[in-house]
Amino acid sequence: MELYIYAQDDGSIVGFSRFQPSGYNFPKLEISDEDIENFRANFFDYKYLNGELVKPQEQASKDQEQATKDDDGELQKQLAMQQQISAKTVQAVAMCVASINESQAQMQEIKKSNDQSTSSSQSPVDSKSLTSQSQSQSVSESGSNSESNSNTESGVTK
Repeated sequence: MELYIYAQDDGSIVGFSRFQPSGYNFPKLEISDEDIENFRANFFDYKYLNGELVKPQEQASKDQEQATKDDDGELQKQLAMQQQISAKTVQAVAMCVASINESQAQMQEIKKSNDQSTSSSQSPVDSKSLTSQSQSQSVSESGSNSESNSNTESGVTK
């Protein structure tokens, strides 16, 4: 059966007719004879959206499916972004670890170098101090020998 519907901007059906009113261009629908009685009794439950007659419950279900698809798409995008961020974070951490390892290696080289220069500089200082100590002992011994020699000489001359 053919029906002409009067729909508002939001798709709500406010009336219907079996005939097209003159001067108006209302949408024409084909409704099966089995569904016509249900439509006539409950036309306010239907909406006319995108050229189709739908029940709001069906539309809500379609909207929910579309929202789920949209959400899934958005979730996939977010997951991809998080994976990129994770990969960049792992790369940055690896670079930091490599930098730390390199710095530790340089520190060990510097420490070895300092240890070697300290040990090589201590040996000459020790030998110099030993040399200066022995020289001062020699001087003091020769001074006491001179004194004893002069005492002996003076004792012999006396």
